Amino acid sequence: MFDLLIKNVRKLNNPHSVDIGIKDGFITQIGSIKSPSKQLIEGEGRLVLLLTLNLIFISIRL
Repeated sequence: MFDLLIKNVRKLNNPHSVDIGIKDGFITQIGSIKSPSKQLIEGEGRLVLLLTLNLIFISIRL
């Protein structure tokens, strides 16, 4: 189980949507995720930037 699951976001330079699973403050999985989570954020196709080991979520409508 993830602490946080961010669904349906786009990585930079990739038009396909992905899900991002976070546990104990770290990104532990990127892809199509069906596992449960304590908290869910629906990204609605927004752009996400992944920098170092932490997540910086940028909410940009393109």
